[in-house]
Amino acid sequence: MNSTSEPIFGITLGWLPILVIWLPLCVWLLRKIALGLEPGPFKWAILGLLGVAFAAIPVADDAYIQWHFNRLCRDAGMHYEKKIAVDGFYDSVLSSGYEMVEKRGFRFVEHRKQVSGKLERVERVGGEWRVTELDRPTARYHYKYLSQHEPIAFRVRKVEKAVLDTETNQVVGRQLIYTRYPGWLDGLWLGFFDARGKQCPTSDKQGHLLTTVLTPTVKQ
Repeated sequence: MNSTSEPIFGITLGWLPILVIWLPLCVWLLRKIALGLEPGPFKWAILGLLGVAFAAIPVADDAYIQWHFNRLCRDAGMHYEKKIAVDGFYDSVLSSGYEMVEKRGFRFVEHRKQVSGKLERVERVGGEWRVTELDRPTARYHYKYLSQHEPIAFRVRKVEKAVLDTETNQVVGRQLIYTRYPGWLDGLWLGFFDARGKQCPTSDKQGHLLTTVLTPTVKQ
C-alpha cells in the first residue's frame, strides 16, 4: 500500500444505511433547526457546524481507524537482508518438524508437540525418524512470535513473527501483519458474519518468513 492508493474509509455496506437513512434524517433535522433560527450569518454558521457534526457521526471512527491502518501498512510484510543456510532450527510457531525435514530437506527441526507441549528434536536418520526429547532448544536459529494479535491502535492489531539468531541475539528476519476491524457502523451488521477484519499484506501476498529466510544447508 502506498500513499497514492491509501483509502480514507474502510466502510463497506455501512454506506447503505448512511445514504438511505442517516442522510435524509440529517437533512430533515437541519431543516427543522433552520426554521427556528433567525436569518443571518449566525444561522448559517450553526447549520454548517451541525452539518459537519452530523456527517462525522457515522464515519469518524472508521476514518480514524483507516488512517492508523494506512500508516502501519507501509511497514507491513517481510523484512530481511539475506537468506541463511542452516542444518535446522527451533520452531515455536508452527510445530512443523516432520514437514520441514521431509519436504524441505532440513537435517533437523526442534518444536513442541501440539498435544503434550513437550519439546522434541525431529530428524531423519537412515530413512527412519528419530525423535529426541529436549529440556530446551539447542538450535541457533529460532522461529517465533514477537507479538500475537497485539492491540497497536484503535481497532487495529499486529502479528509479528521473527527469525532470531540466538548467538548474536539479532533478529535476522521479521514479518509484520496488521489487521483492522470495522468501526461501529459496519460492526452493527458484520458481527453477524464473524468478520475477520482486513489485513495487510493480504493473505495471498504474505509469504512464509521461515522458508524465505532459512534454507537447508544440504537437502536430504
